[in-house]
Amino acid sequence: MSETHIGGILRKLEWKTAHSAYYTDPIEGKEREIDVIARRTWLSKKREQYIHLLLLAECKSLINKPILLSEIPDSKFGGERLYFQWSGAEDDEFRDEIRHILEAHDIDGKSVMAHFNEQVFPQGEAIVSNFIPDPMKPPLRASAARESTKDSDSGPMWDGMRQVFSALDGTRREETLFALQDLRDELAAADKADGEFATDHLRRAAQTLMLYHPIVTVEAPIFRVTPSGQIKSVPWGRVSQARIQSVPSRWIDVVHAAAFDEYAAKLTESYDRFFARRKCERV
Repeated sequence: MSETHIGGILRKLEWKTAHSAYYTDPIEGKEREIDVIARRTWLSKKREQYIHLLLLAECKSLINKPILLSEIPDSKFGGERLYFQWSGAEDDEFRDEIRHILEAHDIDGKSVMAHFNEQVFPQGEAIVSNFIPDPMKPPLRASAARESTKDSDSGPMWDGMRQVFSALDGTRREETLFALQDLRDELAAADKADGEFATDHLRRAAQTLMLYHPIVTVEAPIFRVTPSGQIKSVPWGRVSQARIQSVPSRWIDVVHAAAFDEYAAKLTESYDRFFARRKCERV
């Protein structure tokens, strides 16, 4: 199933889609493409908060090469949250860059960031915490995914997963750089660039929340390998990859192309229901 067909399914579900969108690889600094991106946007008028959800998908052809997913019991897994990018996040490197920009305009960066924190973390909780959903529950969670003809981390499916994560990291990095450049431009153009102006600009920037859901579709049957060694067919699964370092694991959905219609419909319904409960409108 081609990326054109995957994009067509998402368009019918009223996602705004694009094929072969490009991004800058955050490691190599090269421009690369991802097969499909799909966007859906909601607005909380009460909180004046925009939420943009992006699906990032790579499509791989692996006909006659079954995919094996090593199942992990739900009881051993705490669940996932969507990847996100938000200018109010407590990111030390990002906040240091903001302070340097403010100080270059003779603005007290420490004071501005203190006032900004009061606005985006009232009572100690982020203003966007209620708008970051859990992705829909998968039919299984797996600690590893393998093409049945390979026993190493290589091949089209593995490459597809790496491409999606590269696009995710690159997109988040570009959002960060855009936010910093926007602050520079606004301060340079302002008639009166002071602490109040800077705080107001940062607060308005924090009214946008970016969410990301990573996906690989494969034209190959997918099988779950249970802890007892049983093998069963499944339409899709979620792979959670732990790292050696003590940082959060990363996750991605692996979906049989023939099951993508149903997967996309349920995913869309899940997110629409989540934001409807929070009285957010589609825009």
